[in-house]
Amino acid sequence: MPRDRTGDFSLYGDADMIDDHFALWDTWRTLYPLYTITNPDLVAKTVNSFIARSQANGGVRDSFVAGKDMVEQQGGDNVDNVIVEAYLKGGEGIDWDKAYQAVKKNAEDYRLNWQGWGQAKPGDSYYKSLGWIPGDGRGRLHLLLSDGVRL
Repeated sequence: MPRDRTGDFSLYGDADMIDDHFALWDTWRTLYPLYTITNPDLVAKTVNSFIARSQANGGVRDSFVAGKDMVEQQGGDNVDNVIVEAYLKGGEGIDWDKAYQAVKKNAEDYRLNWQGWGQAKPGDSYYKSLGWIPGDGRGRLHLLLSDGVRL
């Protein structure tokens, strides 16, 4: 569950810092849509913390516990989902230009392979080379090439 840890981590200074997202996958479809209505200040702090982490770390991950971005994540970029939900519902107190830069960076530089397990290098994924992520978890591609050869 999200928890306000502003000021607890020297890397982020006094920027808003919402921590303890083991996986936003668990909350972006349930808790955060409700919070955009019932607790918009927490949503703004969450998005601002994503911006601060993106700027300090060169990207922002789905899982963030004890002040550390974690390699493990569940499928998708749920950080982007929370940012876009807040934007569509008119969230206030957020620098939307910086939020857009975080989403853009995630899309262009930081897509991982299926679930991101064991891989932490930005841009080193099938997403960059193919534009999509194979779902078999092993990275095998089942593409039919124009000459009929299967990989």
